[in-house]
Amino acid sequence: MEDYKIVRHSDIVNLFIHRKELCRSFTVEEHTVMHVHNGAIDIKGENGSITITAGQSAFIRRNHRISISRHPGPDGSDHQSMAFNIPKKFLMRVYDSLKDELATYPVADDVNDITFLPQRPDLASFFGSFLPFYTTEADPDAQWLEMKFREGIHILLQAAPEIHTALFDFKSQWKIDILPFMEENFRYDLSIAQLAHYTGRSLASFKRDFKKVSDLTPERWLLRRRLEEARKMLCKGGCSVTHVSDECGFSSLSYFSRVYKEAFGVSPATDLKGNR
Repeated sequence: MEDYKIVRHSDIVNLFIHRKELCRSFTVEEHTVMHVHNGAIDIKGENGSITITAGQSAFIRRNHRISISRHPGPDGSDHQSMAFNIPKKFLMRVYDSLKDELATYPVADDVNDITFLPQRPDLASFFGSFLPFYTTEADPDAQWLEMKFREGIHILLQAAPEIHTALFDFKSQWKIDILPFMEENFRYDLSIAQLAHYTGRSLASFKRDFKKVSDLTPERWLLRRRLEEARKMLCKGGCSVTHVSDECGFSSLSYFSRVYKEAFGVSPATDLKGNR
């Protein structure tokens, strides 16, 4: 088996199999339930972190940025886990059949970005039904997948009824101030379209509003800010050019090196060497 494998089914169920520890940071665009079949996952969000091990699960709210580390089993066996994405369009489709039940649940003032789910036989059975799909590229039958969705939502609400407030929140995002958001998130490898989405705007609206607060285009502002931070890190020393490139949100080392030299007249390696 290769060292790392992802089996995707209908862009909704992702199954992960690998032999080495793997780490990544990303924004969860849809509500997601992560479950570990073997090994462990460390999940760090904006408001805290948890670790889930074999047989455990966690709910992660959409539009939250997380960092995760997936670990093999304690005996060195392959890591196996799944991410069950819950699209907004599906939740809207099933809401009518659940709204009477949801009315009986207590309203939570705030739902954490990461919620640990208690271990239950019904949850174990639900995730266990996906085990055969670790070894096949064929998608599950569409009707079977629809049935599993509905089953999964029902079990999720039984396991953690407090999350229903976030789960069925269909309101549009509030618009948030652009420059403070950009300043806080420029290090992440996010496109302008993604940044627009996370500030609650369409791409056209984002660019129009950006003109009100900066003489630069969003693309030029983002590049300049990333380069400023990169040069600051290189001049401080103590880290590699690759690390600086990754930390400042550049999509590739070659691109970072090229635009850095265009901006400052020297390569990143030259600046780093001069400050060791």
